[in-house]
Amino acid sequence: MAFSLACCIILLRYIHRELTVDTHCVDREKVIIPLRNINNNLSFSNTSLCDTAYIPESKIAGRSYINMRKEEPFRYNEEPYTLNTIFGDNRFLELFRFKALEGTLDLSAPDCAILSQACAQRMFGNESAIGKVLVYNDKKSVTVRGVIKQPLCKTSLNFDILLFNEGESGSIEFLQVLPSVDLGAVNKVSNVLRRFKLQNGNYSPLLQSFEFVSLKELYFKKPNNITPTIRPFLTFGSTDYLGILFIVAVLLLFVGVMNFINLYMVYMMKRKKEYGIKKVYGLQRGPLFMQIWLEKFLLACWSLMLAWLIIEITQVPVS
Repeated sequence: MAFSLACCIILLRYIHRELTVDTHCVDREKVIIPLRNINNNLSFSNTSLCDTAYIPESKIAGRSYINMRKEEPFRYNEEPYTLNTIFGDNRFLELFRFKALEGTLDLSAPDCAILSQACAQRMFGNESAIGKVLVYNDKKSVTVRGVIKQPLCKTSLNFDILLFNEGESGSIEFLQVLPSVDLGAVNKVSNVLRRFKLQNGNYSPLLQSFEFVSLKELYFKKPNNITPTIRPFLTFGSTDYLGILFIVAVLLLFVGVMNFINLYMVYMMKRKKEYGIKKVYGLQRGPLFMQIWLEKFLLACWSLMLAWLIIEITQVPVS
C-alpha cells in the first residue's frame, strides 16, 4: 500500500508540475505568441509579418520583442563563457514577473545585464554577481545589475543572461491581450493557408497562415520548424505522455488498494474466533465496527507515512 501510494504521488506531482508551467507569467492565457505556418511548417513569428491586423491595437495591453542567440561568447577576468542570451526589455520582465535573488531587475540601459540564478552560481559560485563586468563578443562591456531567482514552477523559456534589446524588432513577439479577445475566433480567420498579397501587387508563391497561441497552450504545441538558434531556450511537453502517466498512477493506486483489502480480509478471517468471543462477552456491533475501522485508519496512516518516507528518500534521483 505504501509503495503504490508513493509511486502514485510521485507521478501526480510530476503531472501537476507539467500542467502549471509558466504560472509566474502575468496571465499565461492572455499572453500570446504568433506562429507562422508556411506550407504546413510552423515557426515563431511576429505580427509585423502578418498580412493584416488580426487583433486590433486597442485590444493589445502590451507587447514585448525578444531575440535569442545561443552560446554567445562572454568573458570575465579573461575566462571565457558561452551563454544562451536573450535580448529583451523591461516589458518582458513585467510579463513574466521574475523575482530578484539579488540586485534589481532593470533593463533600462544598454550596458545592463541580468543573470539567471543557475548562471550566476556557475560563473561566480557563492560570490555576489552584482557589479561584475562581463565583456560580450570581445568588444562590449555589460554590468550585472541583478540575478533572477529560479521560479518555483517549471518554465518553458530558459536562458542564462538577459541583455537590453537595442531597437531590434525581435524574432519572437509576446502580446498581452485584453480578456475580451477570443483567440478561437481570431484563429478561425488567420489560420487559413493562402497566398499573401505582396507590396508589388503579386501574390506569394508559398501558402501561409498565422496562428495565435497562448503561453499556456504553447508548452504542449511544439512548432515543427524551430530554428537551431532558439531550440536550446525552449522546453515542450506532451499531453499524450501525461495521459499515459495518469492512467499508470490510477492503476498503481488500484492495485495497491485491492492488495491491501485482500490481505486485510484474510487477516480478519483469522481473527474470526476473537471477534466471536468478544461478542459472547457483550461486545456490540457498533464498538466492534469502530475497532475494525480504527485499525484500518491507523494502517492507512502508517502507509502514508511510509509513502512520504519513500518520496523523501528518492527525491533527488526522481527529480
